[in-house]
Amino acid sequence: MDHAGHNRILPDSSLWEALVAMSSDGVVITDANDRITLINPTATRLLDIQGDSPVGRHITDILPLTSHDDDDDDTQIIIGDDVYTLCRTTRGDQDTMLLIQPTQHTNDVVRQLHREQQLRQLTMDVSSALDIDTILERVAQMSMELIDADSGTLSLYNSDHDYLLTTRIINLPPSSIPSPLYRGSGVIWDLIDTGRSAIINNYQHEPKALPSLIALGVRVVIAVPVRISNQILGAISLYRVTPGRMFSRHDRELLEMIGLQTGIALQNARLYEEAIHESRRRHKLYAASVEIGAALDMEDLYQAIHRAACHMLVCDSFAIALYDKQSQEVAYVYTVDHQGRWPARRVPLGHGLLGHVIHTDTSLRLSNSDTEIERIFGVGTHSDIAMSRSILATVMHTGDQIVGAITVQSQAPFAYTSKDLDALEMLASTAAIATQNAHLFARIQKMATIDPLTQIPNRRHFFEIASHEIERANRYKRPMSLVIFDIDRFKAVNDTYGHIAGDHVLKTVAARCRYELRDTDTVARYGGEEFVMLMPETSYAQALLVVERLRVCISEAPVESDVGPIPISVSLGFDSCDEMFAGSLEKLLDRADQALYVAKRGGRNRVIGFRSLVFGHDGIGQPHAS
Repeated sequence: MDHAGHNRILPDSSLWEALVAMSSDGVVITDANDRITLINPTATRLLDIQGDSPVGRHITDILPLTSHDDDDDDTQIIIGDDVYTLCRTTRGDQDTMLLIQPTQHTNDVVRQLHREQQLRQLTMDVSSALDIDTILERVAQMSMELIDADSGTLSLYNSDHDYLLTTRIINLPPSSIPSPLYRGSGVIWDLIDTGRSAIINNYQHEPKALPSLIALGVRVVIAVPVRISNQILGAISLYRVTPGRMFSRHDRELLEMIGLQTGIALQNARLYEEAIHESRRRHKLYAASVEIGAALDMEDLYQAIHRAACHMLVCDSFAIALYDKQSQEVAYVYTVDHQGRWPARRVPLGHGLLGHVIHTDTSLRLSNSDTEIERIFGVGTHSDIAMSRSILATVMHTGDQIVGAITVQSQAPFAYTSKDLDALEMLASTAAIATQNAHLFARIQKMATIDPLTQIPNRRHFFEIASHEIERANRYKRPMSLVIFDIDRFKAVNDTYGHIAGDHVLKTVAARCRYELRDTDTVARYGGEEFVMLMPETSYAQALLVVERLRVCISEAPVESDVGPIPISVSLGFDSCDEMFAGSLEKLLDRADQALYVAKRGGRNRVIGFRSLVFGHDGIGQPHAS
């Protein structure tokens, strides 16, 4: 029979009445005046008609809910606990047939209404939430309830690295779903690639099924995408283990609606979280730029850049390298990992991770460096790289000038996003300017403290160093010696060979002093051809030996110059600050200066200790005048 609700002319025959009587549907035939002419047993039972036959009575006497205003419309009526559809057709020009068909149980209607109410509530909840964890938790729980599943998972898709991260697992052991789930594992990848939902009612026979789910008795699977427009954000998967309990098309359509609402909510939450994260990161970058800009000492600057990187990014390892354009080398000036600080080292331009970054003037974001480094650089060509799983590296620029490069690294795979690289590039720009400023400050400071001709400390800087050292010596009762010397007959050198040759002699003397002395000793230009020397932790007896050795080093070989060899000699006076003589720096200088005066008066090219003037010998049991 046609029960679509449209009028249909029925055949006029005695067979018709027999068919009506046997029909499992309730059938009532009326005349043109809506008087009942025939009612079959099914209709009598459904309408609970007791006693006399209703034939001849008006149809509204037994069906008061029926509407006759629109013959094309079906009408739903409730009889007892059941729901029926009432369809109206005509028989010839006189009779009308009302076909009563069972539709749904009232419990099914209530269940469907409850589902729709839950779906509306879920939509409101996830639309108003801006926390991703809250969204995922609500979606996972409500999906299970709406579809009446035994268990389920909710996974998010990482398109940058092509893996699924299972964020919610309900009624399943956590180990049953690998996370991350990489391509090739499970049937879910067909959904990710095509965007089409799937119902698998014989999961145990699916070739791509996860053995862990089959072992848990999963028989039926329904999976729908979590999406925004054409972008797949993840998937909702629900499972049933009871034999015979299948998922329906209605279940799929309902779950697809949930997937769409979830996608919209996730996108909004992600945009909100990204905005908050970027705002916080920019605040950290601003605070870092203030700290970095205030650091004028290079070591302080490197540490400030390192701290900023750790505040903004995952940072298990960190390195700064500076570009030496003149030598075409890259100097790793600051490298720190879980083992601590690495020694400074230099590599040719193009070698090493940062050497490559500087040479190509490109940024790098590597997510699985074990394979990607070999793919980019070749096997064994960059062995100086600390093999972290994730690497960010970028160039430090000031305009068109390359200052160096920075790298941050993580032991975890896929630790960095493209926005992380953007943040590192902004930090690198700030660091580049600060590095140039620190270099400029160092040059200015050097100009203020270093004699430009001899490249050793000047008089002013010497007094700063010496004041500190003599204070330390007096406080801790440690010995310290001071020497004053000048070049013998230096005016004659200038007069004979010229001032350029005289400058060359001064530089040579300074160089021979640096070669002969320890790193802890300080030699400075005191003025004109006069030099001063400070030797911490050096007693008077030790100083006597050192000063004599220095006299020989300077005087035994002439200075080679463009005008030929220039013979030179020096006269030296010294004294020490120890248990015999203490006092201020001025007194120590005065005693050494007196000894120098005697050395000059005594014929030059000799060493005189102040104590030989006081005791007639050097205060250590031996007369001395070299």
